[in-house]
Amino acid sequence: MLLVALALGGAAIRRFWNTITPHQDEVRGVTLTSVGSSVAAGLLANAALVLCGLSLKAVLLATAALAMWSLWRHRAERWRVRAVDHGRATLAAAALASMLLVGFALWGLAEPLMHTDAVNIWFFHARMIWLAGRLTGAGWNHASIAFSNPDYPTLVPALAAQLATAGSRWNLYFPKLALSLALAPAYCWLSGLCVDGVLERRCGGAFLFVSCLFGLPDEWLTNGYMDGVLALYAGLCAWWAGRWLETRRPADAEAAVLAAGLCLSMKNEGALVVASIGLAVAIAAWWLGPMSIPSTATTVSWDGQAFHRWRPLSVVVLAVTPLVLWSGRKRIHGVGSALVARGGWSLPQFTAQWLDHSQRSTLLAAFAIDDSIWVLVALVIVSLVILRAWRRSASVVVLVSALAAMMYAVGMFVVFLGLTYDIRFYLSTAAERVLTVPRILLLVSLAGILDASAVADAQALSSARRNHKVAPHSSASSS
Repeated sequence: MLLVALALGGAAIRRFWNTITPHQDEVRGVTLTSVGSSVAAGLLANAALVLCGLSLKAVLLATAALAMWSLWRHRAERWRVRAVDHGRATLAAAALASMLLVGFALWGLAEPLMHTDAVNIWFFHARMIWLAGRLTGAGWNHASIAFSNPDYPTLVPALAAQLATAGSRWNLYFPKLALSLALAPAYCWLSGLCVDGVLERRCGGAFLFVSCLFGLPDEWLTNGYMDGVLALYAGLCAWWAGRWLETRRPADAEAAVLAAGLCLSMKNEGALVVASIGLAVAIAAWWLGPMSIPSTATTVSWDGQAFHRWRPLSVVVLAVTPLVLWSGRKRIHGVGSALVARGGWSLPQFTAQWLDHSQRSTLLAAFAIDDSIWVLVALVIVSLVILRAWRRSASVVVLVSALAAMMYAVGMFVVFLGLTYDIRFYLSTAAERVLTVPRILLLVSLAGILDASAVADAQALSSARRNHKVAPHSSASSS
């Protein structure tokens, strides 16, 4: 069905493709990025409204009103076409994002909810919210639902409950559309990067588009697990954070913060993802030293006006608001951590299992079960060696994503070693899913390497052309 959707959308892209020419327009890049950022902000605002205790019908009406107000407020700036390339590139990216949204939605609807975590955790919570009509009063502290890890974030379950409310019924198919809604910002961001990369003769965006969407095993973007969704936003967060360190463009910073907010509201592991990427950004910034804002950096924001001082703070507040509200709700309802309920984590346990060769070997073997991780590590190292041999510097994205992948893997290793309960069964089912985040981050690192190579080629070609133009003029002057 995904191929059918891609085929149906091919004509829409081809209509604009033949007339697109390379155009160095910063406003175009900001516009393509801001579409995804706007959708991400809407998802976080919707999650915050649900967590405030409003009824699902009220949240649906408030979200619709907020979307209509946003469209009206920015209608002139959003759809104004100041250049032919700008407008056609935006339309091409929108067509591609729409195909992804419809295609993955149909792909997800091809099978019912049937996987363990999807049925027993995420959509079980969604059904609880739907039956109660709101998040409060759903019985989060009832002993009978302890098996479902009730402390997990509620962004996707809340979306599924709202869809069931809009459809006036619950079944095993329709609520799965919440996955497509949760992935809508990723579709917009990746489509914009793909089109923007093609226009600028860089293959990093196209590689990121293909590898992130189709490089995950077991259909983890459509089967109801949150691991693939978390990994996708982790990769996008690392990409935008690395890009911001290079360009200091406000739109990249906004996208990175909003992607981090979606990670925090997707799974509990999102906190480790954000901490790993944040530490990687800090290390990269320290390594690069003091950086002044490049002269080509733009201050154009979503509404085309200057990037105000209050806007970064408002984006950060919006990104962390669902996490703060959910933490408060858990305290009010007496919902404890599933990790603590099973025994928690302790430093003595970590020390004992680290000194126990059998436990350490078991965990290392479980983490090494996925050969693709080691293949990606080898590709990143070899690519960096080749870039070094060619005297080309890698982009900051490579450093940020590679460091984040390493720190996330080390963090999960430390967490597993410190658990006070038997982890052998859990590792047999979860080890491969845990490695999804490092896999995507390594793919982002490869995309950064491809972009760096393309930029170096473009700069060399531009320099050669300038030298070719200057050489005849110099020879004529000397004669």
